[in-house]
Amino acid sequence: MAYLLLNWHILGDPFEFMTIQREHWGHDSTYPWDTLKLAVESILRDPPGSFRTATYEGQVASFAFAATLLLASARWLRPSYQVYAWVGLLMLFSVTFQISLPRYLLVVFPLIVVLARFGRSPTVHQAVLATSAVFMGGLYVLYATRFGF
Repeated sequence: MAYLLLNWHILGDPFEFMTIQREHWGHDSTYPWDTLKLAVESILRDPPGSFRTATYEGQVASFAFAATLLLASARWLRPSYQVYAWVGLLMLFSVTFQISLPRYLLVVFPLIVVLARFGRSPTVHQAVLATSAVFMGGLYVLYATRFGF
């Protein structure tokens, strides 16, 4: 509320930041399923490359991962946490161009609770570490080859 009041006081419009986001970064509000549809269409249409991987494939993989975790934890995760996580996930997917979705998922804290519970198993813990290392290495290679390091 304080941020909206500050915008209203300085710029005369509490939602001026939305206009700036739209004009400079192509962010606009949309339905979450439209964002997923655009990502899947882009994966099928665009040639493979680091941009497609980081942007569209990352979106779809992040959504699938988060939704799978939430569905797997539906019987034991608090209902209030489930609601918070699903609303947060849908809000994150309600933006037209979402390049940083995996990073933004960090604020959906029930996902961390679910991962911690699954991570109690040494087998799952080791699998997560190995998978994370492979993904980190692959993304580093994409980054390094794109920017010539």
